[in-house]
Amino acid sequence: LLYGKRRVQIESIVEHDPALRVKVKLLKDRGAPSMSDDKEDIADDKGAGGSELGGPAPFRRRRARRALEESNNVRKAYTLEIVSTIKDIVKLNPLFKEQMQMFLDRVDMNNPSSLADMGAAVTTVDGEALQEVLEELDVEARLRKTLELLKKELELSRVQSKISKQAEEKLSNDQRNYILRQQLKQIKKELGMEKDDKEMLLAKFEERLADKAVPEEARKVIDEEKLKLQSLENTSAEFNTTRNYLDWLTILPWGIYKEENFDLARAKEVLNEEHYGMEDIKERIQEFIAVGSLC
Repeated sequence: LLYGKRRVQIESIVEHDPALRVKVKLLKDRGAPSMSDDKEDIADDKGAGGSELGGPAPFRRRRARRALEESNNVRKAYTLEIVSTIKDIVKLNPLFKEQMQMFLDRVDMNNPSSLADMGAAVTTVDGEALQEVLEELDVEARLRKTLELLKKELELSRVQSKISKQAEEKLSNDQRNYILRQQLKQIKKELGMEKDDKEMLLAKFEERLADKAVPEEARKVIDEEKLKLQSLENTSAEFNTTRNYLDWLTILPWGIYKEENFDLARAKEVLNEEHYGMEDIKERIQEFIAVGSLC
């Protein structure tokens, strides 16, 4: 992993080959007024005839000190809120722990600049939002932007946690209902109040074949499919396919024959009474009957 130490701005490209080399300018963080600035103000006041005891210099120093303290308090408040928000995210999203550990190992909590950078880096926001944090030189503004990103991440973690809990509850309820249905079905079966779905299907298929003279080859296929049906789960797609195949095999009129009627005049009369139009189809049916009468 790469960890940035300083901010730089590219001023110009020196060369492209064999590797890209650029000329950069170091960028410094902007923050609250320092006491060194105050000393310069005091020196200016003395040069202008001001008095260190009763002139404007003491007032400027007090004002600078108050501004510095206020800025430090704001930074400290942002820092504490950022750390608190990250802890809340970790509670909701355990996958965040690894990033949090890296965060704690690398960041000095007393350095607001580094805290803002790493706090934004551990979020899942897009690159454009991270670029805004990277380009911000004002530490206080950067802390504010990082906190906003972390709050969005916290809200996202809350929604994710809610969805996960709802899915787990639904899955738990579905499993519970399935187990109860299976237990109820088994109890009814033991009491003779209800037959298993597979047993009912197999009994229906056998009932269909009871009065039919099924050929040996067809019977062999039917028996194989019945054994296959017994080993399949009711909810599987193959179960439905096998059931439909058995349904078709057992509904065929095995061994049941009727006397063929090849009377073309009667066939033409029935076709004209029952069906309007479709002359080509009627003609094809009559041709089929005519050929059958020659056999």
